Order: sequence, then structure tokens, then C-alpha cells
Amino acid sequence: MAVVTGVRSFVRLLGSTLSLAFSGAIVNNALRSGVKPLGIAAEAIEALLQDPTIINQPAFKATLTEVQRMGILNAYLKGFRVVFLLTVSD
Repeated sequence: MAVVTGVRSFVRLLGSTLSLAFSGAIVNNALRSGVKPLGIAAEAIEALLQDPTIINQPAFKATLTEVQRMGILNAYLKGFRVVFLLTVSD
């Protein structure tokens, strides 16, 4: 019985790890594709991918227009929506 419990735990942890990696890739790709038409600099996109909270920092906010900020938020929303649908589907 202990072996079965151990294997079950291992499979759950492996599935969680893979799911986290897939989810991160989906959100990052949604952000990249969503901000591409907005004309945001590549350095700013990389900074957003490394730290999404940077969008609320005054120095970073000053470099974006309101349309660009809303585009970034919508891109994240699209990515999170896809991840949600992926994780709740059967």
C-alpha cells in the first residue's frame, strides 16, 4: 500500500510541475502576441515577462500610453483565461 501511495504522490507532483510549466508558457506567449501590435519596445516586454508588477511602477508607467497599458492587461487576461479553461476542462 505504501508503494501505491508513493507512486500516486509522485504522479501528482509531476503533473503539477508540468501544468505549471505549460501555464507559464501559455501566459508568456499570450503576452508576447498581444503586445506585438502595440509597438512596445522589446526590453519593456522582457521586463514585463520577468516581473508583471512592473506595469504599476511609476517609471515604467511613464513610458507607456494608456492604450498600451490596457493592451498589456488584456493580453494577460487572455493568457489567464486560456490557462483557466485548460485546467478546468475534462
